[in-house]
Amino acid sequence: MNRLSALLAAVALGFVSVFSTISLAQTAALNTHEMRFMRSLLLGLACLSCDQEASASRIGQLQTEYGLNASELAAVGSAVDNLRNALQAVRDQQRAAEASSPGFLPATTLATLQGEQARALQAAVDAIFSQLRPETAARMKRPGDIISDRLSSWGLAY
Repeated sequence: MNRLSALLAAVALGFVSVFSTISLAQTAALNTHEMRFMRSLLLGLACLSCDQEASASRIGQLQTEYGLNASELAAVGSAVDNLRNALQAVRDQQRAAEASSPGFLPATTLATLQGEQARALQAAVDAIFSQLRPETAARMKRPGDIISDRLSSWGLAY
C-alpha cells in the first residue's frame, strides 16, 4: 500500500506542477483589448510627469480592485518601476536626438523609440502576469474582455 500511495502522490504532484506551469503560461497571452487595457493602466502608473506618491497609492489600490496578494503587488510595483526607468531612458534618447538634429526627427529614430517603448511595456506586462495567480490574472484581464465583448455585441471588430 505504501508504494501505491507514494506513486499516486508523485503522479498528483506532477499533475499539479504541470497544470500550474500551463496556467501561468496561458495568462501571459493577452488579446488586443486586454493588452490595450494593461498598456493604459501601466502607462498611467509609470507616468513620468505624475507624482510618484500618487502612483504608489494607485498601485496599492490595485490590491483591493483585483485581489492581488503581497507578492503580486510587489511584482506590479517592480514592473512599474522598471517601466518608468525605461520610459525615462526613451525620453532621454528622444531629447538627445532632438538636440543633435533640430527640426523633425527622422522616421527611423521615431520608430526605434516607439519600439523601445513597446518592448518595455511588453516586458512589464510579462513580468506582472508571470507572477499572478490564474484567478488574479483573469480579474486583471476582465476590463479588456468587457471592451472586446461590447464591441463584438455591436458588430464591431476593433
